[in-house]
Amino acid sequence: MPESQNFLITELINDVKRGLVKIPQFQRDFIWSKQKAASLMDSILKGYPIGTLILWKTKETLRSIKNLGGINLPETPSGDFIQYVLDGQQRLTSIFATISGAIVRRDFKIEDFSEIYINLDANDDEEIVIPGKDGYDEKTLIKLTSLLYGGLEYLASFSKKYFQLLEKYKRSIETYPIPSILIREVSIDVATEIFTRINEGGKPLSVFEIMVAKTFDIEQNFDLSESYDELISNLSRIDYETISEATVLRSVSVILTKECSKKVILNLNKIDFIKNWQSAVCAIERAVEYFRSVFKISVSKILPYNDLIVIFAYFFHHHNEYPHGKTEQYLQDLFWRIALTERYSSSTETKIAQDIKRVDVILKGHLPDYNYSPYSKLTPEGIEQNGVFSVSRSFIKAILCLYVEQHPKSFVDNSIVKISNDWLKQANSKNYHFFFPKSYLTQIGVENAKINHIANVTIVEASLNKRAIGSKSPDKYIKKFSENSNLNETMETHLIKLNSYNVMTDDYETFFKMRINAISDALKKKIVVQTIDQINELLSTSDPEVINSIIEKIKKSKKKDSESENSNETENYFLKEKNTPNEIDNNSDVSEEAFELLESSTNQIDDILTVTKNKSSGKYFIYVEGDIDGNDTVINPFGKRIPFDIELFENFEDISLDDLLSENLINNDQLIEFKKHKKLEKFRSCVLHKERNFEKKFNAENKFNFIFRINKSFLENGYLTIPKEFNQSLMGTTVQHNSCDIHLISINGKQVKAYLYHGRSGWGKYFQIRIKDKPAFIDDAGFEGKTIGDNIQVTYEESIPLPKFRLSVCDQK
Repeated sequence: MPESQNFLITELINDVKRGLVKIPQFQRDFIWSKQKAASLMDSILKGYPIGTLILWKTKETLRSIKNLGGINLPETPSGDFIQYVLDGQQRLTSIFATISGAIVRRDFKIEDFSEIYINLDANDDEEIVIPGKDGYDEKTLIKLTSLLYGGLEYLASFSKKYFQLLEKYKRSIETYPIPSILIREVSIDVATEIFTRINEGGKPLSVFEIMVAKTFDIEQNFDLSESYDELISNLSRIDYETISEATVLRSVSVILTKECSKKVILNLNKIDFIKNWQSAVCAIERAVEYFRSVFKISVSKILPYNDLIVIFAYFFHHHNEYPHGKTEQYLQDLFWRIALTERYSSSTETKIAQDIKRVDVILKGHLPDYNYSPYSKLTPEGIEQNGVFSVSRSFIKAILCLYVEQHPKSFVDNSIVKISNDWLKQANSKNYHFFFPKSYLTQIGVENAKINHIANVTIVEASLNKRAIGSKSPDKYIKKFSENSNLNETMETHLIKLNSYNVMTDDYETFFKMRINAISDALKKKIVVQTIDQINELLSTSDPEVINSIIEKIKKSKKKDSESENSNETENYFLKEKNTPNEIDNNSDVSEEAFELLESSTNQIDDILTVTKNKSSGKYFIYVEGDIDGNDTVINPFGKRIPFDIELFENFEDISLDDLLSENLINNDQLIEFKKHKKLEKFRSCVLHKERNFEKKFNAENKFNFIFRINKSFLENGYLTIPKEFNQSLMGTTVQHNSCDIHLISINGKQVKAYLYHGRSGWGKYFQIRIKDKPAFIDDAGFEGKTIGDNIQVTYEESIPLPKFRLSVCDQK
């Protein structure tokens, strides 16, 4: 429990000088001015309250301030308790600096705290303690330090009329009680939490500041702050000095725990942290070297995310050599996926933990599965839509990495362009050049989105005279580099072909299109294509020919190596290529007819669309019932899908597509997004949820049974979900779309009122038995003695006119 105590000023200063009272390093620097310190001492001299200090008493050694007010402080004597100041640092430091007569250096300013005086002629309602003697009669002034330490002979040199006053002021300061609250022997986590709450109005402690204090160890000579500075100093020699404190902490954390949330980092064991620090540093340095040598990312400013170092440091901690073959390919695939999807723009710590698991798969030589894909952004359409030039976005930085990987050469002499962090801080930095100058394109009326685009950016040497280029078109300014006999070769290192891109005819539209195509082709080679990428690519285009081409690729795609090794255990949703052309695997989940259906219908949509009006704006939104995630959505006028909210929309209407377009009730963006939705539904229906081979599951009498484990949903709601492999057998049991009554015979032989619900989720259809009178069913069926985890057997006996199910006891666990 906290306890109250009072310090005399002299006692407190002595404890500071003996190393018994310390200020932890996570406190701010001493910032109070001499004026403010003099005002504080004036309050003390007059006996005014100055607030309460909060101290944490512990034997735990933290990194603390070693120099207070310019005075070096000793270490705490071995075995003694330390009292760390959690609140009151500025007051304590001001008192210490003033009474010690310290000289404080701040940036370019020096303040001498020995030059704080007491004005012996001041009235009680005036400032008695003043920060200087200018404008005062020196005979009426005495230094505060001289008052306390000057001795009788010095004090006797003042006029006798001041003797009583001098004695009073000296006694007031020496006997002033400073109130404090002492918190005894709590953990550092509690202490830092107290500090954070006390300083809620100020800047909160960073995780790094807390860890600097927590991991400080005199015996092992470990100081995280100094160790981090040493690492950054080494990295600065190779232009990687922008690696943040958080990135380094996360790297250590994933090496120790595979996670890196704030809570996990703060709970890291101090001994383990110090023990693994050097190996983590080595892993970080190897990751940086890999970025430089393999990805050709010579500076950290264009690294899409600092946290890519966390992922690669973890890899190199567990992999002593440079990766080769498939391992290298899979590792680089992970890099590009993270960068191009802008994955770490939110929920970073959670996503890092997920990707660390993928690194574990790569370390075993296998390709991990992904639930995210960059392919929609890698198409020419995707690059055009997402390519607005901003040096803060990982997608743009990924393309800059692609540029750098080409070893871009100087327009002037074909030498390799040197880039620097100092030249890459903002969009108008020295290394960036808009190939078609902005001012030129503005003059000819090109829209800004196409001007300020990554497809118009090149990386050039800092010495390139951009002012000389000014607003000249490429046809004019390129001629300035005619002395470069290898100019065509130079431009190809920038993914530019002067002739075929119509550069010398100043045809920006062709240049823009062709360079985007070149970027698209180069980026697609970086990805190890998986099923999710094929789906993503399919949904990212509205061109029927492209769609058909993608479908053909999917049909011919081979199973992954890992799937072929476990073909009896792993479901495969795509066709396996056979030796005989066009022959379809009998065990495949996709029929040729299904693909033909998909191919013939992908570019068709319903003649009727349901639209709804937004209550506030009056604009029309396309209503989509049960989208790919199983939720109702609407497509707004900008072509984005958003969750449907009944409170925001009204006036549902079914209107023909022709009328919608002719009356401008919806626009092209909405229609394109709706087409993508329809393609997704057809694709999943035809590819992911197609007719399966059920011969082995049903006998001649068309019966099946399965074991159902009682769960909470069943006991509370009376829901029993049929396993999806039996769905096909239940098709056609009713002409009703949603449900039908069924015969359900319970364990004790009684007929139970129930119906068969036909539902649909994002990935397919399902059947569910729903009990109409759940409480009665539970009693009648004899489930009183059954609990969650017990098993019953469900037998499906016939399909028409009404499906019949029978429940029976099952001892199988």
